[in-house]
Amino acid sequence: MMVLTTICAAASRGARPAVRLSARHVSMMSQTQRSGPNVDAAAAALGESSSSSDGADASTSQPKLSERFAFLPDGVVQVYGRKLMLSPTHITTFRQCPRLYELRHIERLPEPPTEPLVAGILVHEALEQLYKYVPAADRTLPKLQELFRDAWRKVRLTRYRELFFPESAEGDAADGDAGGATRSEADVARERAWGQAALGKMANYFTLEDPTEVTPESVEQWVGASLGGGLSVRGKIDRLEVVDSDGGLAIVDYKTGNSPKQKYSAAMNAKIRRDAFFQLYVYALLLREGANDGAGSRDVRELRLLYLGDATPVTEPVDPARVDATAAEVRDVWDRLVAAIKEETFEPIAGPLCKFCAHRDGCPAYLP
Repeated sequence: MMVLTTICAAASRGARPAVRLSARHVSMMSQTQRSGPNVDAAAAALGESSSSSDGADASTSQPKLSERFAFLPDGVVQVYGRKLMLSPTHITTFRQCPRLYELRHIERLPEPPTEPLVAGILVHEALEQLYKYVPAADRTLPKLQELFRDAWRKVRLTRYRELFFPESAEGDAADGDAGGATRSEADVARERAWGQAALGKMANYFTLEDPTEVTPESVEQWVGASLGGGLSVRGKIDRLEVVDSDGGLAIVDYKTGNSPKQKYSAAMNAKIRRDAFFQLYVYALLLREGANDGAGSRDVRELRLLYLGDATPVTEPVDPARVDATAAEVRDVWDRLVAAIKEETFEPIAGPLCKFCAHRDGCPAYLP
């Protein structure tokens, strides 16, 4: 991934920080320039003028390693001045495709929201609100669904407008609160079906456990730990519960999709299950290593995956040897990531998920 740099350094203003332009941004600007109108609009979106007083050409300047990355003496890696940290999601992305990791987590290129992603975010938010602010006796299905609807109303016309208002135009609204945007009946129906499906997932949740009897120690809790050699890992746990008199913990994670199907060979089924629990084993590792800025080591006894798509719970006791193995896996990914950074080579890996990738256009590994 080539990242291009433009430097606007008017002598009268003094030196200004370089603005990092991705290849995608530069392509957008050059296309706009070829078509005639106002290249300044594309540059303005990046907070910078499209031209520099010294005539520097943004499309010909490739950054050196030090412009994207810095290596500190303690092994810490900085990316554009911020400390590089891993999370279970980052680890999974790098394993899946180093190029995708670069675009998503280093360059932070925007990706359009998808219906399953937004449903997952809002269902998690509703469950967080249910356990944080609603008394146990009032944790009912209608209340949870009300929290979901409230969360959706706040963002449907702002953050996630493009989901169901793909080509909005000024005019009479197709529904009363559409903010003056006109949309097709198909888009209205699509939003309704999406909402009903999300409400159904919450109904499924109530078949898995009774929220009035749940006493969380914490919900949506950030945990993090330094594992040495510059490696720091963090993540957010959906729910923690104390499960025995010794203070042993259960990690609970909500999944809004369906449970993985165990319909393959024994070896493949074992891998599928191992991958499903990887995120939770990373959390168990962080808690064991004294996460949360010296809070002390916590002993995790149980891991629970609650699949709301098909109302399936998947639970297993924590295997201490597996926690150790997870630490080694995380270290291996870190070492490979650091090597990729030093070489500035993030190779794409073709796979079945490529067709869903927001960055597939122009990727040398993608074959439609």
